[in-house]
Formats: sequence, C-alpha cells, structure tokens
Amino acid sequence: MASSLRMMMIGISWIVTMIILAFLTYLGAVFQKTINNFLMTWDINPIFQSDVGLSWWIPPLYYIVIILIAIAITYRCYQEVVVITDYFPDQGFLR
Repeated sequence: MASSLRMMMIGISWIVTMIILAFLTYLGAVFQKTINNFLMTWDINPIFQSDVGLSWWIPPLYYIVIILIAIAITYRCYQEVVVITDYFPDQGFLR
C-alpha cells in the first residue's frame, strides 16, 4: 500500500480528473445541441437531407473516448495505490 499522503494526493487528482471529464461531457452536450439546432432548422433539398444524419456518429464516439479516459485514470490510480509500495528502511524484517 502507498503512504497516506500519497493516497490523498492520488484521490484528489482522481476527483479533479473526474470533475474535468464531467465538465467536458456537459460541454459536449451543449455544443451538440447548438449544432443540431443550427442544422435542423434549415430547409434542405430532399436529395441532401439523407446526408445530414451522417454526423450522428460523433457524439457516441466523443462519449466513448471520455469513458475510456475515465477507466484509464481509475486504473492508473489503482496502480499507484495498490501495486506501488512505499518502503521504509526502519520497518523491515531484517534487523
């Protein structure tokens, strides 16, 4: 296990990262709503209207990237806390 100070720093960095990712998710929703409101109010020729739906793959891809970043950050924090150990020379078994 890591030391208490290290675990506290890792926890704070994890919380800050998740807040930033939540804010980016909110911004993605705002931008997508604005783009949809702009594009969907036009009167489009029916020939070109079928091509408007091609932009619908962008939001799922954006949110999948955010979820993958959250999983990677969570795993990295787990590694720092559980896998990496702080050794102190005065607490060893060889005395």
